[in-house]
Amino acid sequence: MDDLSASGSMIRRAAASMLAIAVVSVTLRFAVRLTARIPIMWSDWLILISLAVDVAYSAMVIDYTVNGAGPRTFDLNDIMANFYTGGQLWAQSLLKMLYVSDLLFGFTITFAKLSILSFYYTIFSISKKFQIATFVLGGLCVVWLLVYLFLNIFQCHPIHAMWDYLASTEYCMPSGKLWLGYELPNFFLDVFILVLPIVMVHRLQLPLGHKLSVAGIFLLGGLVCITSILRMVYIWHPATPDVAEVPGTMLMAIIQLGIAILCACLPTYGPLLTMSRKAVHRIKEVKNITPLRTFGSSTRKSRSRALTTEDTANEDLQASPYYLVYDNESLPQHFQKVSNGGDTQSTPLVDLPACSILVQKSVDVR
Repeated sequence: MDDLSASGSMIRRAAASMLAIAVVSVTLRFAVRLTARIPIMWSDWLILISLAVDVAYSAMVIDYTVNGAGPRTFDLNDIMANFYTGGQLWAQSLLKMLYVSDLLFGFTITFAKLSILSFYYTIFSISKKFQIATFVLGGLCVVWLLVYLFLNIFQCHPIHAMWDYLASTEYCMPSGKLWLGYELPNFFLDVFILVLPIVMVHRLQLPLGHKLSVAGIFLLGGLVCITSILRMVYIWHPATPDVAEVPGTMLMAIIQLGIAILCACLPTYGPLLTMSRKAVHRIKEVKNITPLRTFGSSTRKSRSRALTTEDTANEDLQASPYYLVYDNESLPQHFQKVSNGGDTQSTPLVDLPACSILVQKSVDVR
């Protein structure tokens, strides 16, 4: 464990962090559904499948950084520099992991997309054109996955040349061109999915502020597009188009999957915000309620020992929430405040505190 490479350490931390984000996002999604008594829909099951595959993907990456050969590096320069002193075994260990993890990446990102589209289909079911658009995009996502799987499975001939011959271009398709070939359409699919609900939000009969809030939640999916762009930057190098930068590409792939699952869950947190607002409103209502004073309580008697009779009367007058309307023609528009000890105070109605209780009859309760 002490000889773990810098790239291996970076990838392992990223995999653990993004996996935690994905698990928390999906867990919170289902918790909101159950708490708000919202039925579990197809979009929820699809994101659950995406999470399950992402767990397998992350577990494989982390396992390589723990049990892989040599320093468990992702840097091809490290491998080539030590090729005759164990680097060949390091490369085989890395390439076997990459071969399987790439397949899992395709499943994870596609099921996350299908979950988002299924959610769109449900909430915007009023528009048939929109539903057709979601079906078309969903079909394109499935086609992308099938092509992606075929290219990755048969990128080398024979297949085992991927690790036995270290992905030599004599037997395998160049990794740089291959990865760019499927990441570019993946990016355009993300953009279409991002823009699709904005048109429907614009048509909703909502105040502008609400429209912007809803649109902002959907536009957070743009984070996936950003990670896709960064991944293509690491994939494609015009000077060496046949070779991709593995550490950067792998890092962006891990972040892309975590962000995709998070963004697929964000629009479902609406009931959570509603419940939070209700809870805050109830807390404010409780704070605004003035407690009733207990006449003749032991607390009142114990405090009166330390105060003079006049101070006690003034204190009671200030604390009482009840005000008796002063029915006296010589003092119109006045009210009379009665303390616990029987002292009274006449004050103009204009000075009446907010949230006060006016009474017209005085009742002596013993």
